[in-house]
Amino acid sequence: MRNLIKRILHLFLKRRYNRLAKNPRPFSYKGIDITIYPGVFSPEMTIGTKIFVNFLDDLELYDQKVLELGAGSGLISFYAAKKGAKVTASDISDAVIDGLKLNSDQLDLSIEIIKSDLFENINDSFDYIFINPPYYPKQPKTIEEKAWFCGSDFEYFEKLFKALLDRAYLKEKTLIILSQDCDLEKINRTSLKYYFRMNLIHESTAFGEKNMIYELVEVD
Repeated sequence: MRNLIKRILHLFLKRRYNRLAKNPRPFSYKGIDITIYPGVFSPEMTIGTKIFVNFLDDLELYDQKVLELGAGSGLISFYAAKKGAKVTASDISDAVIDGLKLNSDQLDLSIEIIKSDLFENINDSFDYIFINPPYYPKQPKTIEEKAWFCGSDFEYFEKLFKALLDRAYLKEKTLIILSQDCDLEKINRTSLKYYFRMNLIHESTAFGEKNMIYELVEVD
């Protein structure tokens, strides 16, 4: 029954989102006032981004170097910067990069913005890496869809964990948020394939959906 309700709700939200997404619109959360531009994944009707932002309240970020990988709206990056972190926000989408620059100016928050497919154009090291990944198993057909779909065989996670393994020597603390509605077993198996264990450090439930934040820990 829950899955049926979720499918109906998802269809409703997708139709509403498609109508909203055609125009820039304001969005505000925890004192971060941004504009959501067309082509940019929005936290308006999803809860994962907000849960991650709430989690940052108890994280000491002042003067810490933070990378948000696949930043989308930039809400997580901007909130971390507001807490005093030295933030780099990256994404593969030109629309996202433009939106991050416009919102950064609007907020008067200085963050580094890099167009990059995962770590392709990122040469620095960080204290923290934050990831709010796509996790629906479908092949994305557009750049916009890469914010939602991880590939029919979870190719995004294969690529992500392999890239993180290549950086393991840097000892960066990587935090990733996932929903109970994704295939957690498949993602966990993929992480173990690349010698990472997903340690649960936080969970929160809203609107009947549980989201979990994991720290990726290298397996000896």
